Amino acid sequence: MSTTHRFSPGDLVVLVDKKHRERMFVLKPGKRFSLYSRQYPHDLVIGRSEGERIDLGEGRWAYAFRPSMDQYIRNVKRNVQPIYPKDLGVLLFFADVRSGSRVLEVGLGAGALSMAILNAIGPQGELVTYERRADFAREGRARVCAMLGDLPNFKVVQRDASEGIEERGFDCAFIDVPEPWAVVGNVAEAVKPGGFIMAFIPTTVQVKQYWDVVSQRRDMFGIRIFETLLRDWTAGPRSLRPEHRMVAHTGFVVSARKVLA
Repeated sequence: MSTTHRFSPGDLVVLVDKKHRERMFVLKPGKRFSLYSRQYPHDLVIGRSEGERIDLGEGRWAYAFRPSMDQYIRNVKRNVQPIYPKDLGVLLFFADVRSGSRVLEVGLGAGALSMAILNAIGPQGELVTYERRADFAREGRARVCAMLGDLPNFKVVQRDASEGIEERGFDCAFIDVPEPWAVVGNVAEAVKPGGFIMAFIPTTVQVKQYWDVVSQRRDMFGIRIFETLLRDWTAGPRSLRPEHRMVAHTGFVVSARKVLA
């Protein structure tokens, strides 16, 4: 039987107020956090149960949760734009990532995709990530480990994938770098026949350059280009309408399947 989690020093917590604003931080005795433009002690949260409403006084309150992966990705400090949750699920599903999969990733960035992959493949799977920049490799791995722990099946290689990929036999691969056409040849060589190669690309110009290269390769088939849009709705006693703002374009997904040339 599962038990209710009680927050301890060192735990990562996210507070959500009545307007659904979020504040995420690591609990430290004696420290203070900011909410409602005021400062409150961490000790208000330490020892409390997950899902408990924390009274902040003067009619102010917030619920305390361990952050979901979605909340962590949106709130963690980072030096690069992450792949957002609306795209992560689509990427994993269309790449057929499952428990035990062996996955190649080119471009660690903020680490959001790495977290999603590791969560999906479980301890029996393996993720090998190539990252050209040393600072991205170091800081991206630290973000992943802060959320999931230091996993033995997560290998980060600080190297430009355009210079070569040593490992072979991956079930699928993901590419998230500024010039995906420069690495796709090496990626294709590392993936098993039948495996999906997914590229996440921000602009139409980059998509066209990538397509120009991929469409000429005899070992890649079934190219598909699409994007996902997310729109929330507002519900009330007498109304149900779409939000005025929505998460629209974040990037294009370009998928293809490795075949025998």
